[in-house]
Amino acid sequence: MIATGSDDCIARVFKLSADYKTCEKLFELAAHSEPINNIDISPDKKLLITSSTDKTCTIFNLQKGGQKL
Repeated sequence: MIATGSDDCIARVFKLSADYKTCEKLFELAAHSEPINNIDISPDKKLLITSSTDKTCTIFNLQKGGQKL
């Protein structure tokens, strides 16, 4: 699993194929009102956390469709 965040304020989560050559987008999550500057996935792959230049952090439950906590 890989996650990205950028200036568009959207966090995206992808599932990588076993050979790491292709990926499938799992989630596109509206996370912040300003650019995302940090993103991480919990070791158990259940949670995604983002931080932003808007001075907030957002936690998403990946097991519940990316629901904000």
